[in-house]
Amino acid sequence: MVLLFRKYGFVSYMRELFTCPEPVMRYLCKMYNIHKVPVGTRYTKDNLHVVIRDCPEVRLFYTDVDRVTNRSLVFGTWPVFFLHPEDIQ
Repeated sequence: MVLLFRKYGFVSYMRELFTCPEPVMRYLCKMYNIHKVPVGTRYTKDNLHVVIRDCPEVRLFYTDVDRVTNRSLVFGTWPVFFLHPEDIQ
């Protein structure tokens, strides 16, 4: 699926970025869906509005420095997205 989103700067899923014992990986996938969380690049961050508009099914993703939650809220004609404050420098 990352191939479908590569044009938005996504390069991998979180699960593919680290190794751990298989039981731990199964737990993380089951509890936190890390196999469904794409990780992007600076390009992803620079084009957040496009990613949110074109990929509404991607609810949580990471850019090079931010964790972004895409909730289907619309305020007027603008979509609303959330950067988590602990990630803002």
